[in-house]
Order: sequence, then structure tokens, then C-alpha cells
Amino acid sequence: NETNISATTPCELNATGTIVHSPSRSSAGFERWVWREVDLSNPGGNAAGASRLAPTPRYGHAAAWVASERALFVLGGVLRQTRELGMALWEFRLADEDVAAGASADASSDSDRGPTSSLHGSWRCWTAAASRSASHSACESLAADGDSPLPQARRGHMLLPTREALLLYGGRGLSGSRSSTFDDLWLFNRSSLRWRLLPRVGERPGDSVGPVAALAAAA
Repeated sequence: NETNISATTPCELNATGTIVHSPSRSSAGFERWVWREVDLSNPGGNAAGASRLAPTPRYGHAAAWVASERALFVLGGVLRQTRELGMALWEFRLADEDVAAGASADASSDSDRGPTSSLHGSWRCWTAAASRSASHSACESLAADGDSPLPQARRGHMLLPTREALLLYGGRGLSGSRSSTFDDLWLFNRSSLRWRLLPRVGERPGDSVGPVAALAAAA
């Protein structure tokens, strides 16, 4: 049976991974989950003068959440307005005050509705200097690592976060005027802000659109 759960309804995740609705704050063997809205119309919670920089609507992009930094990364996809492939790398970072207040807000929220206050944050983006269109005029320029080129624009790819980097694999793009699928593996260093094409060693899964991957931590 399916249960309709509203955006502010408290939910719990039991030991088998099933999400269930529960009005109680806690019970043995369950962890409470609550949806909270991110207010993108007021970056950082500032009343005026804040930048409205944000990615345009798109599909076929990839996203990765880096929990330790409270940051969401979005890459590529088909831009809805122009139908072109984008390759700017976007980062959304929650405002510091929202991160600090999150735990206390969750703890003090109403048991039937959960926290109703919005979260705030701001976007930042990077793109290759040659592809800085009008929509990306506020993006910072990216440089390749050594002689390694930058990854081609694509959709249907995978973006996986590691401790200090992002891994990009596969997807579909254009090779000249023809559609092409990729089997390249790239690493984006979040500290140096540089892309690096990783060498081909051993067998590869082959070109892929819509791949799924998981990072296995070292034992």
C-alpha cells in the first residue's frame, strides 16, 4: 500500500530501508526524515543586493551531494531554453547560519508538520573560458590540468563525489556534428578547480548513457 506524504510530513526509515509516515518524534529502530524547502529567490537570506546567479532549467544533467561541505554540484545536461548541451559546473552551498541552526530547528519542530522555515544558500559556477556565453558571464574560468583537455559537454553522465574530488563518467554528447557516447573518466579537484582525464588502464565498462556508480570506502 502507498501512503501520500506531504513535503513537511515527518517520515521514518526503518531497518529494512522502507520509508514510513509517523507522527511521533522517534521510536526504536527508526530515524526521522523531514523535507525542508530551499528558498532560491533570496540567496543567503539577504534582503537586497544578493546575486541571483543560478543554473537555467535543464534535463539529463548529473548532480552530486557532498555532505561534509553541505554543497550540491550540478554538471551538464540539455538547457531547456536553447536545447544546447551545457558543461558549466555549478555548486550550491547552504548558508552557514542555516547549517548551524539546522539541528536545533529540527529538534524543536512541531511533531505533526516538521520544520517549516526555509533554508537559504547561493550558487557559484565554473566553465571553460571558450564557452562563457551570456548566461555564463558570471562564471569563473576553468583551466585544464597540464596537457589534459576539458571534458566535452554532455548529458546522461554520472557525477560521483569523493573526499576531495568529483568523478565524471560516460554520457552522450556531440563529436563534430554527430551524436556520440563517451567512456571517458574525469576527475575534478575541488581544491585546485582543475579537470584531469584519468588514463585508460585495463578494461573499461564501455561507453554508457545513464550509468550508476557507488564509491566503496577503503577498509
